[in-house]
Amino acid sequence: MRRKCFYLLIVVLIAMYTMDFMGIPLKKGIDEDLFTGSRSFTGKVISVQQKDDCLRLTVEIESAEGRSISLGENVLLNIYDTEDNPWEFLNRRISFETALEHPKGQRNPHCFDYARYLKSRGTGAVAAAKNIKQESCSLTMNERYEIKLCEKKYLFCRNLSEESRGIVMGILFGDTTFLDEDAYDEFRKNGTAHILAVSGLHVGIIYGIYKKLAGRRKNIPALFLLAFVLYTYGELSCWSPSVSRAVLMITMSLIAKLADLRYDMLTAMSAAAFLLIISNPYVIFGTGFQMSFLAICSIAFLRPVMPAKIPENAAVMFSVYLGLLPYQIYQFNYISLTSLIANIPVIYLAGYFVPVSAAGFILFAFFGDAGAAGGVIDAMGRLIYFINRLTSLDGRSGFDVASPPLWAVLLISAFIFF
Repeated sequence: MRRKCFYLLIVVLIAMYTMDFMGIPLKKGIDEDLFTGSRSFTGKVISVQQKDDCLRLTVEIESAEGRSISLGENVLLNIYDTEDNPWEFLNRRISFETALEHPKGQRNPHCFDYARYLKSRGTGAVAAAKNIKQESCSLTMNERYEIKLCEKKYLFCRNLSEESRGIVMGILFGDTTFLDEDAYDEFRKNGTAHILAVSGLHVGIIYGIYKKLAGRRKNIPALFLLAFVLYTYGELSCWSPSVSRAVLMITMSLIAKLADLRYDMLTAMSAAAFLLIISNPYVIFGTGFQMSFLAICSIAFLRPVMPAKIPENAAVMFSVYLGLLPYQIYQFNYISLTSLIANIPVIYLAGYFVPVSAAGFILFAFFGDAGAAGGVIDAMGRLIYFINRLTSLDGRSGFDVASPPLWAVLLISAFIFF
C-alpha cells in the first residue's frame, strides 16, 4: 500500500506538470473580462499582512457590480494608506472599486515568478484598492477567534525590540516582512532560511513537547488540547503548505496510534499531498510545498541507510541536506559550503527558541506583557542572528552556480532516492 500510494502521487504530479506545460489550466481561474476596466466589488477578507507602509488583503470575491460571482481564485488588494489596526479587516466583508491586474510573471528564465507564486497560494489577481467600505456582517465564534489571534500577533510584534522583531516573527510565525532583506539573504545562502518559514520543524517541536508530557498514555483530553494548539498555530502561521502537511501527518499518526494501526511516513505524506492538491492544484508550484515534501522523502529514503553510529538528529539533518541539495542548486543557484555546520547550532537553538517564544506570546496574549520571557526571546533571537552571520563568513560561505538542466536534477534526485 505504501508504494502504491506514493507512486500514485508521483504519477499525478507528473500529469499535472505536463498539463501545465501544455497550457491546460489545473483549475478555474478569473474570467479575463474582469481584467478590463474598473469595477465595484464585494468580498470577504480571508487574510491580512502588513508590510512597511502597505497593507495587503487577500479577498474572496463574492460579487461584481452587484452581481454574485465565484472567481475560483482570490484577489490580493494593496492598500497604501497607513492602517494602525490591520486585524480589523480580517473576516470582514468589504466593498471597493478597483481595476484587476494580472500579477507579474517570470521576466527572465529562472527568475522569480510572482504570478506562479500567488497561484500556489490561491490568488489570481492583484489590485490597488480605493473607496474601501466595511459591510455589516455577522461573525462566527471561529472567525472572532481568528481576529483575536491576528490582533495579539501584531501587538506582540510591536512589543518586540527592532533588533529581534524580524527574527522572532520569522521563526515563530513564518512572517519575514519584518526582516531586513540582507539578513534574509544571509539565511537563504547559509541554508538556514527554513527556520524562517514555519515548517515541520516548528510543528514537530510542539508535537515533541506533547509526547513528552503525555508519554504512552492515550489521553483524550490531552489530544483535544494538542488539536487546539495545532489549530491555533496553523492560524497564526496562515496555514502555509509545510504547516498544513505537518499537521495532517501528525493527525494521521495520532489516529494510527489510537486505532492500533501501523503508521507509515510515505503513505501519510502522500495522503497529505493529495488533500492539499484537492484544495488548490497550483500548490505544487510553491517552493514551500516542494521543499516540505522533498524533505520528508529525504528522511524516509535516506535516514534508514545512514550508519547506525550517526546520532538520530544528525542523520535526519544530513538526509534532508543531501536530498534537497540538487533542488536548491536548481532553484536558488547557490551552493553553501557551511550549511551543515550552520544548521547544527541554529536548529538546536530553534528547538528552545520556539517553545520559549510561544510561551512569551501566550503570556502577552493573556496579560499584555511577556514578562521575563520577553528578555530571553530578545537575547535568543539576536544570538541566532549572530551565529548565522558568523557561519556565513560575510557572504563567503558558498558560491553562485548556474542551474543544471531540469532533467539532470530529476535524474540525480531519482538516483539518490531509489
